[in-house]
Amino acid sequence: MVPKDEIAGKYKRFGCKVLLVGEYLVLNGWSSLAMPYDTFGGGLELNGGDQAEFSWNHLVDFLIEKDIPLNFTELKKDLSSGLVFRANIPMGYGLGSSGALVASLYDAYHTTSIQNLNDLKLILARMESFFHGQSSGIDPLVILANQGVLLTPERAISVNIHHELLKNWYLLDSGISRSSTAFIKHYREELYPHHTSEITNLAAHNGALIELLTQGATNGQDQSGIWRAISEIQLTLFSKMIPQHIQEVWQRGLETDAYYMKLCGAGGGGFFLLYNNQNELPENIHLLKL
Repeated sequence: MVPKDEIAGKYKRFGCKVLLVGEYLVLNGWSSLAMPYDTFGGGLELNGGDQAEFSWNHLVDFLIEKDIPLNFTELKKDLSSGLVFRANIPMGYGLGSSGALVASLYDAYHTTSIQNLNDLKLILARMESFFHGQSSGIDPLVILANQGVLLTPERAISVNIHHELLKNWYLLDSGISRSSTAFIKHYREELYPHHTSEITNLAAHNGALIELLTQGATNGQDQSGIWRAISEIQLTLFSKMIPQHIQEVWQRGLETDAYYMKLCGAGGGGFFLLYNNQNELPENIHLLKL
């Protein structure tokens, strides 16, 4: 569990996380797949000056109340010496900005070494709930473990992702930050109860994509075909989660078969995922190689 880039001393640089497959459907017990992504990241620093985004004192009090196994004596001493968290992870983009902070704190100050991913996820979820009110713990877990994680209804499993299969994957920047709360509410109240057949169909394609990325093969389906199926279903089913200017780009890809798009997390803004099918990427949009 050691990230590539270390900051001098006891602090390490952590990347962020990308949810590759499984947005929303994970709420109903289907699997999801996430991986670390080091284009963006951050870490703790001493003597960094003020940090106004939140109150460290409130966070520390919260973690003590939650009985998190951290060395609070050492943490408070470092806070008095100017401890801050510096990161370039876009906030409101679904990349795990709070998860990176939680992973950094746990890595630097934990008093108990926990190897079991499921036990670790529970602790990290309690920590991250300071920021979100409720957390699955998957963001800080993927970031801290620095490896692919398959989240099933029963447990979190460390997996090897076939990165050569991600060579045509991109992140498309919508230019909009968002909060996931309203979109999750829309899914729970409007979509899942009334569109179970479409959602079950989407879950089957998601499962095939997870199988491909983790095992390198599926039952006769190629990646392009899986992507197109997911893209078609999501454009219709999750239209409220896709800004209008992104819908236009999304539709062009389906019409030309040049590329296909899907959500990357909750949608509404932040990043979307794009699969380059014919080396004809759309113009005038901001793409990052995954």
